[in-house]
Amino acid sequence: RDTRECTATMRARQGSKDPGRDLLINDSDARNADKTYGESHGQEVLRSSLAEVIAPPTSLAASENAPPVWLVHAACVGTQIMFGGGAIVGKLGVANFNPILFAMIRECVAGPLLLMIAFYREGFRPIARKDVGWFILSGMCLFSNQLGFIVGEKLSSAVIGSAWQPTQPIFSCVIAIILGWERATLYKLAGIIICFFGAAFMVTTSATEFGVIDVSTGDSAFAGNVLFFFNCLGTALYVIVSRRLLREYRPMTVTGWSYITASVQMCIVGMLINTSPGGVEFVCPPEDDQDDGPSCSAWDVPMSAVLPLAYWVAFNSIGAYLLMTWANCYADPSSVLGYTALQPLTSSTLTVVIVETGLYDLDEPGYNMIGGLLIGLGLYMLVLDLKEAQAKKHTSTDGALSALVAGALEHGSNNGNARQGLLEDAA
Repeated sequence: RDTRECTATMRARQGSKDPGRDLLINDSDARNADKTYGESHGQEVLRSSLAEVIAPPTSLAASENAPPVWLVHAACVGTQIMFGGGAIVGKLGVANFNPILFAMIRECVAGPLLLMIAFYREGFRPIARKDVGWFILSGMCLFSNQLGFIVGEKLSSAVIGSAWQPTQPIFSCVIAIILGWERATLYKLAGIIICFFGAAFMVTTSATEFGVIDVSTGDSAFAGNVLFFFNCLGTALYVIVSRRLLREYRPMTVTGWSYITASVQMCIVGMLINTSPGGVEFVCPPEDDQDDGPSCSAWDVPMSAVLPLAYWVAFNSIGAYLLMTWANCYADPSSVLGYTALQPLTSSTLTVVIVETGLYDLDEPGYNMIGGLLIGLGLYMLVLDLKEAQAKKHTSTDGALSALVAGALEHGSNNGNARQGLLEDAA
């Protein structure tokens, strides 16, 4: 429209002696102006669309201001430190306590609290019908993770449970690579493998004899290892599935609704196990010196389990999962779980503190703490991998957008030259 008005004004000022020719030129100018506007508008739409493809937001939160890299790492580290402390505290809590009842109380308290925190911080966000299945699946992953660890720790030991945890980033990395979400970089694979061997050395070797394997197993060890497998696989799948939900929901909302669905599943399974014949005997096998019944009651809550329950609700449930889901907005799934090797390191440190203060009589670590050096090296490689990935992402995005802008400007310049030539010919 602007081109058409300018052309008409020019004709009026020049006082053309050929009205028919002026009308023909005006029509031609209008068609060219419409064509130019359509091409320019198409270039603008293409530019915005290409920008979204080149740098797609991994989550709703990531589409806003991204936090510093160190803050994402701090969230991952804090998550695993809380879990590492929970391995020792949880073992003390379920020593004379039904682990199924422990998990039920934890879920039923933490789920509503997480949802209330999400409503307060992020506002009420109901689940869309199309996402109900995803939230149920996310809750199943949490359910598998938590039931597997609590019951597995009761049947086996905290040492075996800690040895399994560094497999979580391996599961998540393999799944993410299969889905095409991540690349198998040298730093990432080397960091995960080094962390795994460092953690395995720490939890499976003797504290008094360097490098000697010292792992005690019992009759329930196999069942405990199977449960630890589902514990670690469930955690990896939660990170993968929640990443899909984080595209449309805030991290606290995803955590809250996922935990609610997990608590419902935990209550159903807990009721079935506690009321079925042989269920309590399975999760609470008889002690060595007694063969006449389970080692714990189905519904009794000993006072010694109150503080461990409080720890697991406040730290392992609310604190750790809020941090994990938030970090999942900005880091790759394998990076989010790459710090699981910190769990045995935290457990060993906490054991020393508990023994030195005289609260409980636990086995102190010794030579096996050398595995912490390998864990530190592996974690450093994961930090380098995340920095390198973010640098490449920014470089590729800026380069592609610069080329797109240059092309659009060149196209606009060519259109401007053509329009000027048309006006000169008309004059």
